Amino acid sequence: MDPDRTLDLTDLDPPEPLTRMLDELEDLPPGTRLRALFPMDPELLYAILEQDDFRWDRQPRDDGTVLLVIWRGGT
Repeated sequence: MDPDRTLDLTDLDPPEPLTRMLDELEDLPPGTRLRALFPMDPELLYAILEQDDFRWDRQPRDDGTVLLVIWRGGT
């Protein structure tokens, strides 16, 4: 099984990208990295990630989208 998941949220209108992301994070197994492509910078998500002990790598793209790679802290 591939330890990574990919989620493309670029075709969704707010607040659906954030809602879908939070649903995915609830079930994210330790050791799995979630790659999520957002239509814009998900600024509200960062405090939630920090509070729930997730780590992330933010990669802005030239077209205005933002790729986040997210994983549970300690893994």
